[in-house]
Amino acid sequence: MTRSPAATAATAADIVLRPLTAADLPDVQATLRHAVHHTDATLDYREKSLDELGAWLTAHHGRYPALAADAGGRFAGYGTLSPFSARKGYLASAELSVYLAPDARGRGVGSALCTRLTKEAERAGMSTVVAFISSGNEASRRMVLRNGYRHEGVLRKIGYKRGHLIDLDIYQHTFPRNCARYDGSPLDDVLARLTEETSP
Repeated sequence: MTRSPAATAATAADIVLRPLTAADLPDVQATLRHAVHHTDATLDYREKSLDELGAWLTAHHGRYPALAADAGGRFAGYGTLSPFSARKGYLASAELSVYLAPDARGRGVGSALCTRLTKEAERAGMSTVVAFISSGNEASRRMVLRNGYRHEGVLRKIGYKRGHLIDLDIYQHTFPRNCARYDGSPLDDVLARLTEETSP
């Protein structure tokens, strides 16, 4: 990937977060390409096509946003909230993912995305957000810990990439006030109430 001078010079003051759009998908594709081939941040072995990424973006709306981060006017990374599971009973929770352009690391971009998305999850009435991080990914570990996530466990030797087995650390941020809203009512009633409370 070509180095971006703007991203290299980024500071927290010039990081702008905004909704991810279709125009960002080539940058998302390039960011994922680097992660697939050079890191354990994703256990994907295959790059995604722009059509696949378009379908992925379409699924991110409402309670499951996708955000882009610009630094110095250039794309520096993105983050998403995704359903933890397709099973309806998990609608109270979300999974956090953050990916950065290689030359945007160490500039506060990941922390900015994590902070905003965690707040969005709380605002949307989620009971908890989960992040799965490959063991040894110290930057991501520090990012979530700074944002109030707790280490809740390890899935040992669960992945394999780049010639070695990988442990997966589980981090979780729980929102006690939101948890109290899941008060024994049917799930559809709870979600309808939360939607009404959080609508603009």
